[in-house]
Amino acid sequence: TETALNESVMVNGVSSTRQYGAQYTISITGVPTDRDQVNVVLPAGTLTDQSGNINDDYEIKLYTTLMPATTETEPTSPFLGNADLRRQNIESVTFLGSTEDAGDNKWDVSAAQDGSIWAWYTGTGPYQVYIGSDAFMCANRDSSYLFAHIGYASNSTATNVINGLEAINTTLATDMNHMFYNTGFSKMTTLDLGNNFDTVNVTNMNGMFAGAGSSAMTTLDLGENFDTSKVTDMAQMFDRKGYT
Repeated sequence: TETALNESVMVNGVSSTRQYGAQYTISITGVPTDRDQVNVVLPAGTLTDQSGNINDDYEIKLYTTLMPATTETEPTSPFLGNADLRRQNIESVTFLGSTEDAGDNKWDVSAAQDGSIWAWYTGTGPYQVYIGSDAFMCANRDSSYLFAHIGYASNSTATNVINGLEAINTTLATDMNHMFYNTGFSKMTTLDLGNNFDTVNVTNMNGMFAGAGSSAMTTLDLGENFDTSKVTDMAQMFDRKGYT
């Protein structure tokens, strides 16, 4: 659909309205949800203005997904493929809506491995890890063990271990088993999933919060979109919990 973009102008003391451009809205249906990434391409020459100018090739990512962590099940496992970072030595993970602050210690954590999602870290141990994307970032369909053992080591001091979850969309995820396994084991006091944490398509929550915040956590906020209507496995979902 096309919408005219108008502005008010003053010519010889007379006010009038003129069109300075057009806004096009493209509605897309049937977008696959079983892919690591979906892009829309507008080929060169699709649009021509009144002066005969045409558009260049233009591509936009509808979404890009985080890589899976299904094999990173131990405290000494790497974090999202980075062998220099052991999970137990990370005290916090923060999601961001851009990559502008990415430093030298960055690595590609997109499932497509095309640089659409970057992770980077600060500190000398325990580390603070940041994950950001300039595209629409989604959790992987298999998000099992994603935050397992983050904040596990005794020298971790962060009370808020997983932050910025509003910057990642979780509606594609179907498997969240052991997603927060032993997360913030030592010092985490609160785990707030926020209202953007949508589990509408999740079927597996086995051990999802097992051991999370076992030492100090008092509050778990699941948010407004924690949906269990499709879940078929909740075994040991809240194993070893003492919070309210």
